[in-house]
Amino acid sequence: MQQDILIIGVLFPAIPLMMVNFGNRYSVLANLIRHLHDEVIRDNVSPKDAERFLLQISRLRNRLHLIGIIQSCAAISFVLALGAMIAAYFDEQNIRVVSNAEYLPQQVLPLFYRTQRQFTAGEGDAAKHARTVLDSLGDLDIGQSVIVQQRRVLAIEGAEGTNEMIARTVELIDKSQPDTVFVKMAKSGQDIALDMPVFGVETLSYLEKSGIRAVCLEGEKIMLADPLDVISAAADKAGISICTFASLSEKADD
Repeated sequence: MQQDILIIGVLFPAIPLMMVNFGNRYSVLANLIRHLHDEVIRDNVSPKDAERFLLQISRLRNRLHLIGIIQSCAAISFVLALGAMIAAYFDEQNIRVVSNAEYLPQQVLPLFYRTQRQFTAGEGDAAKHARTVLDSLGDLDIGQSVIVQQRRVLAIEGAEGTNEMIARTVELIDKSQPDTVFVKMAKSGQDIALDMPVFGVETLSYLEKSGIRAVCLEGEKIMLADPLDVISAAADKAGISICTFASLSEKADD
């Protein structure tokens, strides 16, 4: 454990240094854009030269945007590294980090659960394929959610979050084809004491707007943002089927 803390401690200062480095690059690019813009206005350049300057400014702005994304990722990494250091220290001192599930067991999705609407055979196959996709990506620490239509992967959750992933998938869904499924589960090796996947009525509303009518979740690994009966009532009203993998397998066995 001391070695783990040492590794985190060595890597921890690298993140602020990277943020400072990219912050300096951001400032340099911003000053360059301002200089090019002022040069176009001050020198009253020809339309042809102005077009060339504006193209350069546009490219530099794209780089600024990328640097901004990298800065955001670095900030998130900083917070996660700090949390890892605290968790490692607690473990070293025999202080146990307790999952929310231990304090709020009623907010954890049961192992066996399903709403009124039943999965079709095609939706069940799509859900199993989606789980295979997430299992293969879990070791890479990518995505807790995926949307699959038949056996075609439409979206994998990234840094934007579950609801935003659903929103950007709307135009990708072929409304003339059935068997579109939303699947969410914990990543392999994920410490659910620190980071437990969440599902609630808000996500359900995004699914309803997108036209997705089948949801498969991992029982005992999902924290519910709303009471289970509220989620069930909202799903039944929207005609959305929600089930756990265990319930899906149970139905297949039947």
